[in-house]
Amino acid sequence: MEAAAVLTLLTLNLHGYHPMNGVPRFFEDPEGRLSAADTSPFHFTWEELSRGNQKRLDALARYVSELKPDVLALQEVGAGTPWGGRDCSVFHERGSAEHDGENSARRLERRLGGLGYQLWTACRGNLGWVTDAETFKERRMVRVRKGVREVVWDFGRNPYPNGILIEGMALLVRRPWRVEAHEEWNGRVNAEGHRSFAQIVELVHSTGRRVRLANVHAGHKVQHFEQATALRERLSIGPAVDGVVVAGDFNARPYRPAGARVEEDLEAAAVPRGELSMVPWQARVKGQYSFDLTGDPAAGRQLAHGLMRLNADAQYKPWAMITDESEAGRRVRGAVAWLTDLRREGRAPSFAEAVERASETGACPAEGTRQTRIQEVPTVDWTCRHPDRIDHVFFPPAWKVLEAWVGRPRDDHDPLPGWSDHPLVFAELLVQ
Repeated sequence: MEAAAVLTLLTLNLHGYHPMNGVPRFFEDPEGRLSAADTSPFHFTWEELSRGNQKRLDALARYVSELKPDVLALQEVGAGTPWGGRDCSVFHERGSAEHDGENSARRLERRLGGLGYQLWTACRGNLGWVTDAETFKERRMVRVRKGVREVVWDFGRNPYPNGILIEGMALLVRRPWRVEAHEEWNGRVNAEGHRSFAQIVELVHSTGRRVRLANVHAGHKVQHFEQATALRERLSIGPAVDGVVVAGDFNARPYRPAGARVEEDLEAAAVPRGELSMVPWQARVKGQYSFDLTGDPAAGRQLAHGLMRLNADAQYKPWAMITDESEAGRRVRGAVAWLTDLRREGRAPSFAEAVERASETGACPAEGTRQTRIQEVPTVDWTCRHPDRIDHVFFPPAWKVLEAWVGRPRDDHDPLPGWSDHPLVFAELLVQ
């Protein structure tokens, strides 16, 4: 039997070309009233995006160089420019010189040249951050610098009609792990013909240990449940491995009904306790809930009922609602039946979540129980409990978490100090 192996992983959603250290944005209505705007890239000029992305990549490279994870999983990786090529050939391009429209993961790889990372890219093919005539029709975009308002995009402007970039995923992998096989998975998720995308690799350690890893950027509500179920089936296929790891931006918090009875929680709002659509990743969580689905038909009916309520909740992610109730019913029943089959066949066992497990076992450094590598990065704010976290690392519960935490750069005086609007998640796992 092979010796146990350690897998260190860092996952981060890059959010396209994040304008690091940019000036805060505000919407201004015709009466001059201001309201805060988020950091969506189309709220910024190309010059700000280009300058901010370069700063972000420089800063991120310094952190990665200190942490030296075996695997770096990136989502919403950008390539291309608003006026140039924005297709998958641009995303995968391997040029000899760095430029603004070069794939951000490749630019990061250049900065990490001495660490021996190999880059694997996966192009989702969608254009990111497209504007139209309605985007700034009612409210214009301004920035406020030293108390002075400056118009960025005036009423009616349409600065990025063809989008800013093309978007995808990337993995950077270094020894003692290597990639034996790589797939840009684009699988069918329901009878309606909808599809989902993920980056999947077969990792092999120098000890011979093998891991199947998926880098994901998931959807919302019922769509998320369908995507997760389809991906669980795909991840159950292939050569024998010591375990499966799924990391990335799940766009949902794990379902945690806490002290409430599951039956009562299914009748409540979706937001306070996470999202029921996450059940394909964790069909049961001790002390929280169990949708075992292998022996009790009532569990499937209960799960389907909860998903229908989640879909119909117009206050929570209304853009993700399936408005046709008949279609919603078909899709929910189909997905629950699919997951039930996978569970009965033993092909979708429940995962553990790295930061949550680390918090329970004292392996998160914020609990102060052990000296850890996070102390090597004094400019990072880190925590074990991030209530709004939608970025996760799922792994086999039989493995041990040596360390896991959530981190953001520590810089309180800059308005946009972070390397993304997402936190990074770090996990050190014992593969056994």
